[in-house]
Amino acid sequence: MKKLLSLLSVLTISGTAVPTIVANKPYVITAYTNDVINLNNLKVKNLSIDLNYLYNKNPAPTEDDIKEAILIAIASNNDSTIYEVIISILTEIEKWKISGINFEIPKLGESSTYDSKFLSLDSSKYIGVLSAKVTVSNLNNIKDLNDVITNKNLNTIVNPDKNEILKVLKEKNSDLDISEIDIQDWTYKNANIKAKENSSKYFSSVIVSFTSVIQLNGANWESEYISLSSYSGPETKTSEHEFNYKLTFGKEEFIKSFNKINIIFSGDAITSRPQWVEKYFKDETKSFSIPSDSNKENFWYEEQQWYGNYDASAAWLETYWKDDNTFVLKAVAYVKVDSSAISTDHSRAKTQLIIKGISFK
Repeated sequence: MKKLLSLLSVLTISGTAVPTIVANKPYVITAYTNDVINLNNLKVKNLSIDLNYLYNKNPAPTEDDIKEAILIAIASNNDSTIYEVIISILTEIEKWKISGINFEIPKLGESSTYDSKFLSLDSSKYIGVLSAKVTVSNLNNIKDLNDVITNKNLNTIVNPDKNEILKVLKEKNSDLDISEIDIQDWTYKNANIKAKENSSKYFSSVIVSFTSVIQLNGANWESEYISLSSYSGPETKTSEHEFNYKLTFGKEEFIKSFNKINIIFSGDAITSRPQWVEKYFKDETKSFSIPSDSNKENFWYEEQQWYGNYDASAAWLETYWKDDNTFVLKAVAYVKVDSSAISTDHSRAKTQLIIKGISFK
């Protein structure tokens, strides 16, 4: 309190949080009634005070410390009449009733605005109520993330996860310190970026948007080069491989976010009757709609029939869903020959399927 009184005894108060006091102004005559100050007639300027300088102080500031800081700031910001009232509040706190304000430091990056009221319990000096609108903040040089993350559309992100989203976010907003933020939640289309609770640089949160492309890892496979030759039949042969994609957000969100399965493939399709036919596929892209149930889509299906002979060379993709949120894509290479009819001759078919990439867009 001695320190407080010494501060209030001068006309200026130094310090980062307290502006200069303007004093020695004549009392406002309308504020007095027979030497009693009518608090209703005193117009207190709106006050904004940043208490960040007390935030990490050791030992932690008490409620009385915070109260003194705010009241001194009010005194510093107003004329001598209000200054005198504040001195009374600070030195004779037991003679005042204070309401409408919490004397506490807001969370880092936050502010609170109060309509505070000061009622004197000594009617011989004061009547009415002194009102003051006070905004208490804990900001210092902390920035709103909305002012830092100016590029909120991140365009296309391949295989998004939290690390990849943060990487692209930094590329689009070079001044951003990603060590000071977290991704609170995200989908295939957007992410909620939030300042860390203990961030010394940022506060608030921002929604950023993007378009996801999933490139299935390890989506490379070559089937056996399968061949059948028969004077009887029927015979079939297959070579197949399953690709599994573990859904991040479940089936419904996946179908809502992606329209197509895109597969890059190569392959051979050979049939023999009635003529030798060879078809080759080189780095072609096939697009299938993402189904809600089990499905089958052909890469190719080549077949010939001739006097009871039957040759088929085919390749397709089967898709289905597992209960554990796995989307299964099974690639199949297939040949069939049949020379079982009485009038038939030798039947032959060959094929190979090569998968070079699978993506969802």
